[in-house]
Amino acid sequence: MADFGIEGSGDVAGVAGVGTGGNAQAWESLFDWFFPLGVLGVGGPGNGFNAPNGGYGVCGLGYSPSPIQAVGLADPQDAVGVYGQGGAGDSTGVVGAGTGGASGVVGIGGQAANGTGVIGTGGPPTGVGVYGIGSWSRPPPASPPPGNAIGVFGAAGDGNSDGVYGVGSGSSSGVVGIGDTNSGTANGTGVHGVGGLPTGVGVWGTGASPPGTATPTPPPGNAIGVFGAAGSGDSDGVYGIGNGHGYGGQFASGFAPLRLDPAATGTGHPTGAHHNVGEFYVDSQGSLFYCRRSGTPGTWVKLA
Repeated sequence: MADFGIEGSGDVAGVAGVGTGGNAQAWESLFDWFFPLGVLGVGGPGNGFNAPNGGYGVCGLGYSPSPIQAVGLADPQDAVGVYGQGGAGDSTGVVGAGTGGASGVVGIGGQAANGTGVIGTGGPPTGVGVYGIGSWSRPPPASPPPGNAIGVFGAAGDGNSDGVYGVGSGSSSGVVGIGDTNSGTANGTGVHGVGGLPTGVGVWGTGASPPGTATPTPPPGNAIGVFGAAGSGDSDGVYGIGNGHGYGGQFASGFAPLRLDPAATGTGHPTGAHHNVGEFYVDSQGSLFYCRRSGTPGTWVKLA
């Protein structure tokens, strides 16, 4: 018995299939880039599609002892290159495994039409659209929380790893979170961060600094909700601006709403550099000072 059901060899492709109405010649301009191929599939519209442009180049279905329902495309006019659907049970539609430092699956959007490289849509009612896990040893490090239809879920792998990492370009953000703006009652959250047990930080923000510059880290033993560290130069760790009758910052606690760290050394108010009206300062002995007029060093009043 032969090792393969079908064997083929050729200068362009070992095995080629063209659907009804398909046009393999439309792809000849790419021959110098991608060929020779082991398998070439070019879809055609045929009679089973609702639109004249639909068609699958390669369609792979996992085994199932009984018929399974095909998953329809959001746009029936999509001329799909490769379609994969899992079979019976909890099966995977497409698996890609890279070698060396290459990726298992690469998605590249249309270059002239703002195309999306990868789109993931979770299954109803609470499936995950895109599920990413860093390099890990079994069992998996984390799973999506139940009952939540998540667009993108990222779980860190072994060691000190990141679940999701984004790098912006120009003045754009690496990661953007926007709450539901289409509902007047949803009150969706743009970004929700929960620190790991026992003392992880929920959201950690650090201002820009040159590569290799040491930046402050959260104090140990404190499960902080939001930690902000200033970057290089004269930078602020956290900056808040209120709107209308709102406050730039509001703090509440049954223990003490606010604490100012005392200076490490020295007594009295600051005596060097420029200071602005509205500043508070606590010296090493616990005395509290308020700057009532900007200047160098400014005009200070001892409050306590």
